[in-house]
Amino acid sequence: MQQHDLSSPAAVHEQIVRLRDFDPSIRRRAVVALGDIGSPFADSAIPPLIITLGDRSEYVRHAAVEALVQFGAPVVPKLVICLRNAKPAVKCGAADVLGRIGSPIADAAVPALISCLRDRFNRVREAATVSVGRFEASMVEQAVPELIACLNDGSSVVQQKAAESLGRIGSPFSDAAIQSLITCLRDQSEDVRDAAAESLVRIGAPAVSELIACLRHTDIDVRTRAAKSLGRIESPIVDALVPFLIACLRDQSDQVRDTAAESLVRIGALSVPEFVSCLHDVDFGVRRRAAESLGRIGSPIADAAVPALITCLGDQHWEVRRRVVKSLSQIGSPAAAPSVPGLITRLRGDADPGVRSSAAEALGRIRSPNPVTTVDALIDCLPDPAPGVGQACASTLRSFRSVAVRALINKLRDPSADIREASAFMVSTFGAVAGIAIPHLDDCLHDPVQSVRDTAARAIIQIEAATRQGGGGAPQ
Repeated sequence: MQQHDLSSPAAVHEQIVRLRDFDPSIRRRAVVALGDIGSPFADSAIPPLIITLGDRSEYVRHAAVEALVQFGAPVVPKLVICLRNAKPAVKCGAADVLGRIGSPIADAAVPALISCLRDRFNRVREAATVSVGRFEASMVEQAVPELIACLNDGSSVVQQKAAESLGRIGSPFSDAAIQSLITCLRDQSEDVRDAAAESLVRIGAPAVSELIACLRHTDIDVRTRAAKSLGRIESPIVDALVPFLIACLRDQSDQVRDTAAESLVRIGALSVPEFVSCLHDVDFGVRRRAAESLGRIGSPIADAAVPALITCLGDQHWEVRRRVVKSLSQIGSPAAAPSVPGLITRLRGDADPGVRSSAAEALGRIRSPNPVTTVDALIDCLPDPAPGVGQACASTLRSFRSVAVRALINKLRDPSADIREASAFMVSTFGAVAGIAIPHLDDCLHDPVQSVRDTAARAIIQIEAATRQGGGGAPQ
């Protein structure tokens, strides 16, 4: 980086002259140089840098803000004057600098910044709302009514920035702001709605009662944002929120129901007993979301829900059964190990192919003390005609390696030709690990069914090729 010699008034003057150069890159370099000079020549550098806040180049204006922030206290009185008299661009820059200097150095500027909240130019009001929100809350108490008024500004950007600043100021002076922020949840601008919701989260516990009331609002978007905000508030009364969010699982809107479930998952342990109760709700949608949410909470927090989830493996609705199977899979071993017999039952006989394939996948993640029973069920279901089920069984079998190979060898003598053929094909996918299967595959070359003989022949060729290449290892 180029170093500038600013050890003399003449050198400083040279950089000041460059602030008027036609080339914005030269002007910017001059700004940076003047920002580095420190106190000896601050009185000379500050006024032209303030003027540069109105430069036609955004690139230069940004550099001027950075430079003035470095000076700190000496620039504050001059910037306060700018807030009252300068052009809009300079006012915006001055507000930005003062907000970034912040408390306590720039506290004297707060009254002037509050006045700018009523400026006739949108961009000045926007800059002032951002700046005020950067000060210590105790210094900007008098700004709260003006910021609340800005929530009704004709500019949606000013509204958004005002909402954000009220959230940053936080709870000390929030009572007056909460209702106005709640009203903003219905604003036509999504950015304003988002900012209001985020600020209510920042305000925290004082906003809870109003947000709970919003769960019954006629506007779907208001209910959704309220449910989302309640899930993000860290409050000592968070346990009191759970019943209200559980009630939202019965909302007419999918959007509200999904958001409420998400918030309950975020709350975690306190939601688990309520979700368990919901597994027996008459509304299958409530049961489905409860099952899904327990899986997302996961182990160890949701371990206590495993017995209830096992009971729900027999739910009358296929969507619920799918979610239950997936949730047990997400909870995993060892907590979900008692679900293995029920999962095998679903794999062998559920009417829904999605449940069967999900059960096959879950059996790969939930290991029982007796894997042979699991492997036998997976092999028996390899010929399942429904799309995805056989593939899921095959994929899970590969995770059992040598246990699967030995079970597949036994299945080569199964009464069902479909199972014999599927077992011959499957064992070939284990490569050299399946070398012990070759004598048994040789026996299959005399099988009465042509397709079994052909599959066994191909399996022998594949396993021998893998053995020559050194792939895999001996079964254990």
